[in-house]
Amino acid sequence: MHARILLFISFLFFLLSHKAHSQSRQIDTLNFSTKSGLLVIKGYLNNNEAYFAFDTGASIGVLNSTHTSSNQIESKGKKSIRDSNNASKTMGKGKIDVLKIGSFSFENIESVIYDMPFLVCNNLYLLGGDIINRLNWQFDFEKNIVYVSKATFKPKAEMTELRIQFVNNRHFADFEVGGSIFRKCLIDFGYSGTLEVSKTEALFAKLKKEKEDKMQTITSKTSSMGLSSITFGQETTTLFIDSLKAGSAIFKNVKVNIKEKTDKKVGLKFFSQNLSTIILNNTDSEYWLKSIHKPMDNNLGFDADFHLNNGKLEMVGKNLNEKSTAKKLNIGEEVKSIDTRTANSFKDVCEFLKWKADQSNKTEILIEKLNGEKITILRTTF
Repeated sequence: MHARILLFISFLFFLLSHKAHSQSRQIDTLNFSTKSGLLVIKGYLNNNEAYFAFDTGASIGVLNSTHTSSNQIESKGKKSIRDSNNASKTMGKGKIDVLKIGSFSFENIESVIYDMPFLVCNNLYLLGGDIINRLNWQFDFEKNIVYVSKATFKPKAEMTELRIQFVNNRHFADFEVGGSIFRKCLIDFGYSGTLEVSKTEALFAKLKKEKEDKMQTITSKTSSMGLSSITFGQETTTLFIDSLKAGSAIFKNVKVNIKEKTDKKVGLKFFSQNLSTIILNNTDSEYWLKSIHKPMDNNLGFDADFHLNNGKLEMVGKNLNEKSTAKKLNIGEEVKSIDTRTANSFKDVCEFLKWKADQSNKTEILIEKLNGEKITILRTTF
């Protein structure tokens, strides 16, 4: 009898071990989109379908009031959060009973609750490092497909390694620029741009001076949207560095925005423009990169940028260079219309942001000032 019991226990242990091993080897295939400027995948909050913005620059997830009301999530407690504009704010906390990505489920997940306009307007849950780092990911930027597993992915022979450091769930890496090591740069998939640094970084201050002497920079006033703040009119110098080295991979003509105050970060556009595939083997603290060669993208957007602010269409950014078509406009100036659309023609900020994104493929926009003067705004080209 004892032998039979021991045999049954051994068999049961084998089945459980086999099941656990099978689950660890499970690979799910999901579609993703970058249409919003962020990398978005489908998931589930408390068994209800939701869309997640993949953000390696966020330590934990962010819910909005739509998620809490539709998923029976209560606000319990407070948490202080610092966003990408270095603004700190105390936010509510909520617990998600079950968060699911593909076949992978996570229970009792704490997230902050805050209605960032961009996330609310796109109805996105911000997926942070607390969940991202529990899985391994392989993104195919050519097919817009991501493979997800608890097991690490095996890199192809042509891929190069980039070692990663985790600090408070966020991803950091060292890069090389002009033969100098650029240490502990945030890898921020929640930042839609390429590379952004502070002008206090000695390495980039030197590069900025060299490029200015050759008249190879563009100066502008820009806007920036963080989780809990929006900054307008921040002076920014844009230039292209000759090369950036990530691990042993070298990338040419990388666009850099240099600002007064910002965290140094590499954004989603750097990876989506320069790679066909990236593996995030978080289990082993390593990325694997497969490079592609594309011509330099010297399109920097329109000479003027606008936002719907307190029921007014206001100018929040402009190209300051001599040939800018926005020379007659000032930061903070209210305008009557943009391509005939007036402020009161938009139902809310969400409609404005969606409309603004739809204008991104245009070559020009027509601005009418309050005095009736009309100005054609063209794109900034490097």
